[in-house]
Amino acid sequence: MSGLTALSVPGLFLTCVNYFELIQLGRNFKSDYATCAIRLEAAHIHLLRWGKAVDITNTEALQAKLSAYKEEDVDFAKDLLGEIKEKFERAEKDSGSFKKRATRNASASTETDTEVLDPSAELHLASKEHITASKALTKIKHGYTEALNVVSGAHNRTRWALYQKKNLKALVDEVSGLVTELEKLFPDIDPEMTQREDQLARDEVATLDKTTLELLPALLENTDPFFTAAVKSVEKLRGLDIRDVSIDGDGIVHMGNKYAPNQPHDGGSSISIGSLSVKGSANSHIGHSFGSTILITHEPASAESLEYADGPSDPEAHIDKETNRPPMTRVLGRFVGGLLRWSRAVEFDNRLYIISARGSTEAPGEGKLSQVFSALKAKVPNSIPVALDYPATIYPTTLDLSVFDPSQYYPESPEEGLAAMKSLVTDHVDSFTTAVGFGDRSSSPTLPTPPKLLSECGGKYWSYCTESDYYLCSSVITPGVNADVAGDIHRVEVATWTDVAEAFVAGLAGES
Repeated sequence: MSGLTALSVPGLFLTCVNYFELIQLGRNFKSDYATCAIRLEAAHIHLLRWGKAVDITNTEALQAKLSAYKEEDVDFAKDLLGEIKEKFERAEKDSGSFKKRATRNASASTETDTEVLDPSAELHLASKEHITASKALTKIKHGYTEALNVVSGAHNRTRWALYQKKNLKALVDEVSGLVTELEKLFPDIDPEMTQREDQLARDEVATLDKTTLELLPALLENTDPFFTAAVKSVEKLRGLDIRDVSIDGDGIVHMGNKYAPNQPHDGGSSISIGSLSVKGSANSHIGHSFGSTILITHEPASAESLEYADGPSDPEAHIDKETNRPPMTRVLGRFVGGLLRWSRAVEFDNRLYIISARGSTEAPGEGKLSQVFSALKAKVPNSIPVALDYPATIYPTTLDLSVFDPSQYYPESPEEGLAAMKSLVTDHVDSFTTAVGFGDRSSSPTLPTPPKLLSECGGKYWSYCTESDYYLCSSVITPGVNADVAGDIHRVEVATWTDVAEAFVAGLAGES
């Protein structure tokens, strides 16, 4: 085999890769621009993945591998890449012919047929799912071009457009088909190449969220066998086989996996259940949870809320329902406590999803609770913070009734926080491992006999406050402590309890 033949293979590969960068889409693609752009990007990635699997831009290594082939085999690989190049050249030529005809026959109805769409503007109009998928594929593509040291040659070439959908489909199908032939060629001499490409495809899938994984296979129409197999392997790993389900009462059963935001989710085993019976008001989850969750609030927590989580509390438990507790407190028991029991049956990784509710009057964001997140992240890397979006106000900023905003008053502000917390908790409740709240503003902080649910979740729920902090604890200033001192104590509660809370949560997460 001649060295010149071997060197021509990476050259043709780079030419084909750069052709993808030259293609634009015309006005006829406006109705489904995102779908077509995604298909084109996926075909680009298909070619790049093959190039990475054979290490095509590493000339010395490539020559060593190709030396094991017969010259006609290498020529066949060269011919396949040449065919891909010819497909692009034919598409570019057809594009030029269409543009000339459209210009010659220009009229009020056809003069915009050759208009080229702006990718940024069109993707902005696409669905959230398509935008997410497009961004994910672009990131994968850039990863390959950097790994292969591909330098774009688009700035030295004239960009051209595809104007008809049938031409795009033909180009994508033909190019993908030729890449698939290339994939079948080299493994005869380099068996590990198939394993490398399979792993590369799995790595791609691991970066995609659940919605994108559901969207892409239908768009790609089996044009990329390695990607399709990688998606199916993930689906098989997380398969659920649940039969004979019986629900007696107002119980809720979620069947399927739960995903925390921005959470990679490769892995997970299949689950098979012969029969399932849910009674009473039980809430259960059958599946895996990718991304553990912690709830951290700087608003008071209440033992009262636990009464409603699973029916009446123990008759001997005393709870003063007349105590004026902020509405925010009710969420801890009702939407977290009653469901924490199910975390025993859920598989968790050691990544924490941390919801922080800043204190009243603090600026938007995590507020002082960022100290807790920083401490936890040092113990549990890759943890994800989420700041609760609510007013966090006590008094209105203006007395002008024409612009009156009820949310600026304290009782209404926590109500909005409660609604926001409900949304976050109900979306991710099956991922919860623990709930942490700062303070317990009940008139009876120590219950003589804990409610059943409090006992059941006691190892996963903890509240912290200093006894003399009347804002969070008793609502009564401790004898001998004036209001100013109580306020000073209140302002440093987070700093006071950060280390203790961090140790408690990290312990539940399995960290030392």
